[in-house]
Amino acid sequence: MMDARNDVHEVIEKVEASPEFQEFSEQNPHHYLVHAFSTAAGAPAPIELGYYGEDTDMITVFRSDPITAMPPEEVFKQDGKLKQLDLTAVRLGLKDALERAEKERAAAYPQHATIKAICILQQHDNPTWNLTLVTGTMQMINMRIDALTGQVLSRSIQSIMNIARE
Repeated sequence: MMDARNDVHEVIEKVEASPEFQEFSEQNPHHYLVHAFSTAAGAPAPIELGYYGEDTDMITVFRSDPITAMPPEEVFKQDGKLKQLDLTAVRLGLKDALERAEKERAAAYPQHATIKAICILQQHDNPTWNLTLVTGTMQMINMRIDALTGQVLSRSIQSIMNIARE
């Protein structure tokens, strides 16, 4: 299941080798990778990569297919700086994280079939996949999966209707 190289590593290599990223990197040498993001409805969408600059407190997102940079955006965070993603500790790629989440969902919540997944890889103690599974029963299942070990760190379920009320 888990391999030292996976779909996330391949996308990062592809994006960082592109002329678009090379130009960005020359102009922003202190930016570093903080997240990988994708959605899935059946098959995963292309992965987006977020590069953060402490000096500007802004994030620039690169889409992987086709490779394009989005305009820099303000960062949504509690306080301090964003942690750099430790790629050497990412063993569980997007495809494997989705498979792991789906197995966990099927075992814990078999009546709630996934129709869409929102996936973000960020650095916590280890790199962690934060997956939100939207179900056909109007529920959201949130799971955190350790991207190094594949262990499910947490899971919860909440009605989309409750979120709308908040």
